[in-house]
Formats: sequence, C-alpha cells, structure tokens
Amino acid sequence: GQTDASGSFTISLQPGTYTVEEEQRQGWSSSTPSSVSVQVEAGMTTEVQFGNYQLGSIAVLKYYDLNLNGHYDDGEAALEGWTITIDDGNGLTLAAVTNSDGIATFTALPPGHYNVSEQMESGWYNVTPASVEVDVGEGETVEVEFGNAQYASLCVVKFNDLNGNGMCDSEDTYLQNWTIEVYDSENQLVASTVTDSMGCADFILKAGTYMVNEVLVPGWQPTTQLPLIVELMPGQEALRWIGNTQDSY
Repeated sequence: GQTDASGSFTISLQPGTYTVEEEQRQGWSSSTPSSVSVQVEAGMTTEVQFGNYQLGSIAVLKYYDLNLNGHYDDGEAALEGWTITIDDGNGLTLAAVTNSDGIATFTALPPGHYNVSEQMESGWYNVTPASVEVDVGEGETVEVEFGNAQYASLCVVKFNDLNGNGMCDSEDTYLQNWTIEVYDSENQLVASTVTDSMGCADFILKAGTYMVNEVLVPGWQPTTQLPLIVELMPGQEALRWIGNTQDSY
C-alpha cells in the first residue's frame, strides 16, 4: 500500500511474523533500515517507522573566460572533456568529465560539505579559483562555475639592425644569447630568457599587458624604442622585434 498525507499506512493482519519493506525511490536515501521483521500479535498494533531524506546534486559548468572577468557571459565557449572531482573529506571521492555543454553533474549526493576542484589541462590556467567549498542541502542542486583561459605565447626576435632603421630587413642577422626580460603592469619581473639561434626569446604568459626589455650588451645600442608594450589576449601568438646596432669606433 501507499502512505497517506500524514506519512502513515495501516493494514490489518493475522497474527504472525511479517517482513515490512519500503519502496526505494530515485533521489532518496534511507536513514533507517529499509526492511524489518515484525511480530504481529492478536489485538495489538505493531508500529514500524521508516526514515528517508532527499539526496542532493552538484552541477559544474566549465567555460572559456575570454574576457577574464571570472563570470560566465553569453557567447563564451563551453569546455568539453575536462575532469571535475568532488570530495566530502570522509572518503567519498567522485570524478566526472564535462560534456559538450561544459557540464559535469554529480547526483545522488548525501547532504553535506564538499570540495569541488578542476583538473588543469596543459596550456590553460584558471581565471576563477580552481577549487571551491560548497554545502549541499537536502534535495538541493548546487551550481559551480570554473572559468579558464589559454596561455598566450610571445616570441621576441633580436636582430642586428645593420642599417639602423629599426626594422628587420632581409640583410639583417639574428642575435643569439641576448637576455630578454618581461615585466608585468606593476613593473615586476615575471619572465626572463635568452634568444636562440634564430634570435627568438620564447615566453608563455597569461593574458595581460606587459613591458618587454633587453639586457643591453656593451658595445651595442637599441634601434627599437624600449620598453615594448605588449598586450596579450588569451590564446594569442604574438611576435615582436628588438633591433640593435654595434657602436662605431
């Protein structure tokens, strides 16, 4: 039979031993045993109680945060194939992969506290925190958003500016083993490397505005105005040039 509006169900039975079971419903869990054995005696009412609670869920959205504002905006692309993990701190750990809509869903969760984290993919960085703490209530769906952006790449080419015109012409040659430095908007050094045989100093950087300078080698002078101001967008591949000419003696 089915319970009434008060949650009760009553049935008249002959004396004897009976097994009483409750129906298991999706989205619910039992706080008491779902099956009990009872002894029914003549003229007596035997009471059985079944306790249940609704399970919760966590829905995670992964998106490409193109404008780097830490919020999902219309038109920003969903990120498919990213691994999301939840952990309740008591031994329950679950993982799911985002679908084509950037969604990873965890269902049938007991109410409680969970840590939700993303597994970073190569070539990307997190714009929002990569791990958040959430509380899932009974029957509640908690929504979490993770925004990410692709690193940008910057190649700074050093060349021997033979005619001193500030441009890399066909007769100019590349300068190897020159140190190139990159500073952020607060004038803090964030990266430094030396040019290779093709005169290129390669950098992998987050999107943002940077100042690029060289460590000047004695006997040389720049023909390019320094520092270079470089604004990088997510996923951009940028190329910049720094020319130098040797002092005349």
